[in-house]
Amino acid sequence: MFNEVILSGRLGKLEHLQLRGDPETDNCMCYFDVASSYYSKTTEEQYTDWIHCKMWGNLAKRFVNNAREGMLIEVKGYILSVIFDNP
Repeated sequence: MFNEVILSGRLGKLEHLQLRGDPETDNCMCYFDVASSYYSKTTEEQYTDWIHCKMWGNLAKRFVNNAREGMLIEVKGYILSVIFDNP
């Protein structure tokens, strides 16, 4: 089942940011992490969630060339829910 989401946050460390696959045919992808922070009203502390993302094709090529650590970005995509049955 797919759910459409929009994430807003800052890019994490980009030391592993590289294209995987064949960039000549746009059959490529990259991985990156987005940090999203929020405040808890009950504990009055800041928490950060790290969301692991994957980008495909021509967008991945442009992203790898232009991404900088700490950039504020918004990502529109889908969350894939996977359910595993263990006997």
